[in-house]
Amino acid sequence: MTNTPSQRTMHALLDMIVAYDENASDAETDRAIQAAFANLNEVGAINASFDDETDTLTLEATPLLTAIGVMVDTLIRQLAIERGHDRLAVLNVLREHLDGLLEAH
Repeated sequence: MTNTPSQRTMHALLDMIVAYDENASDAETDRAIQAAFANLNEVGAINASFDDETDTLTLEATPLLTAIGVMVDTLIRQLAIERGHDRLAVLNVLREHLDGLLEAH
């Protein structure tokens, strides 16, 4: 059962991944992205509030960050088991890979 904002956010993120189709047109991709973001908004992934007195915008992203953390950790643990590697070894390979991606952009 998905009752907490973090649980609903995890499902919304998975739905976003399912909606992605690399063969889709730009218009179809835009519609899928808009629907995914609307769904994240509906489940309370991020909440924003504005204080008129202090002119301050406050973002509460705990459900989103929790969902992403749990999902990534689950995938890393599963990959470590499948590859027969230590979780930290998988994390180090991932760090190197992500650093390479960031350097390329």
